[in-house]
Amino acid sequence: MPLTFGEAMQRLLKKRGLSATAVAEELGFKSRTAFFRILHDESRMPSIRKCFDAAKESKLLALTEEETDQLVEAMRVSELGKMTYGIHRVIHQMIYPTPLESGMSDIEIVGMDGVSTFEDVIALLPQGGTVNIMMAGRSSKHLVDRIHKLTQERKIESITHLFAIDEEDAEDVKILSCISDILFSSVYLAYYVNETGVSKKNWWLRSGVIMFDHTSDSGDKTTVQLTWINRRRYFCLMARNDSGMLFWDNFFKHNTVQLVPLKKEIPAKNDGQVLDLADYVVFTDEFRKLENNRAIFSIKPDFPINCVPVDILAPMVMEEYYSAYAEKNGQEDAQIARLYDIHAQRSSSLYSRKKPFQLVLSPQAMMEFARTGMRTDHFFLGRPYTVEERVKILTLLRDQTRDNPHFSVFMRKNADIVVDKEVTVYDGYGVAMVKADTSWRLEKDHQEVMLESRMLAQHFKSYFISDVLSSAVMTKEESIALFNEMIEEAKRA
Repeated sequence: MPLTFGEAMQRLLKKRGLSATAVAEELGFKSRTAFFRILHDESRMPSIRKCFDAAKESKLLALTEEETDQLVEAMRVSELGKMTYGIHRVIHQMIYPTPLESGMSDIEIVGMDGVSTFEDVIALLPQGGTVNIMMAGRSSKHLVDRIHKLTQERKIESITHLFAIDEEDAEDVKILSCISDILFSSVYLAYYVNETGVSKKNWWLRSGVIMFDHTSDSGDKTTVQLTWINRRRYFCLMARNDSGMLFWDNFFKHNTVQLVPLKKEIPAKNDGQVLDLADYVVFTDEFRKLENNRAIFSIKPDFPINCVPVDILAPMVMEEYYSAYAEKNGQEDAQIARLYDIHAQRSSSLYSRKKPFQLVLSPQAMMEFARTGMRTDHFFLGRPYTVEERVKILTLLRDQTRDNPHFSVFMRKNADIVVDKEVTVYDGYGVAMVKADTSWRLEKDHQEVMLESRMLAQHFKSYFISDVLSSAVMTKEESIALFNEMIEEAKRA
């Protein structure tokens, strides 16, 4: 459990064998009561920060570097509260997951002779045929990531995951960090119920059950079920052609009606060979509606396409489109005209909005754009932006950041702020997560999920403001100065 500043100071005093009275005097408190209020988390943040600054200089406490870092973290806990702090940690792990070791030494699977690892469990399923996976409640990230890897190794028809979230319980929200990567799988379907304020909880939505249902080409069924005992142990049960194992299957299906989808699917993919322009019309128009009169907070490597004025965007895309696809698909002037209109509305509303638009970008990715005219998620039909176009875009972003009170671009300080995901919070609606480096081929490689949840949008917004903007980005002045450098770099390209 994270410690508040008062709890961390009490632990430090106990470790040093010091009295609170002596430390209060050493830190310059005129009243011992004032220091005791800090120890019992009854003080406001200015007093806590003043105490921390004095503690760093104290020869009596003689803080180590590790202890100083612990007190800094404890100040964050006191500032946010334990619940919010815990949820922010979950969101950070969801956006920037920690790589896991390949082994499963930290998970023990019991209940059958010779079954001790996830690989042993999967070996129980016959080769060939199809596998449907059903999950209820919580799990470990180790196990979920291996299920995700399984989708690349075997024919997984579907993964249905049902769970409950109490938005005021950080332990419940932890499930999001466990599924952060499998969310992007096309076969993964997640449904949840928000149980905030509900006195009677659905135990089965927190049960920790995973069922692998294998159907052979001849119709024979094999089912392997894992039940979560605790964080490190699962119980394994197997049945062949046993109708009793259909209990969980039917239980899941009959209860999905009371749950809501966690993620919204993008337009249906076609055969992967022919561009369906109608998909893009639907896709972009959905985002136009989302962006309308709504505060937006985003973390990306470089600027989103709606930042580009349509008079720059249209030539960049249409030249390539007509040369590559128009002859194959026939003339689609009506669709092109509709897309032009949608992007014109998106761009103009972005710069004239009265709601905040706050964007955190990577200076490295933006400098690369200045040099090459290519974005990390460059639209696959678009040619590189010309030097003139780059200068216009960068100048527009700089001027809007400088002069528009509702539009802000911040450059990140550290390399770990933008990684393999792009995250955009649509205030009051939900959170869009996109795998970075996409080419926006909806029919092929595009990976995107929309988490339609006001509760999650609020948590992500809180994380963005208090954790990212507060300490992880450059000042507006520093960001504007970088834009000036990028403009000069583009001119030299």
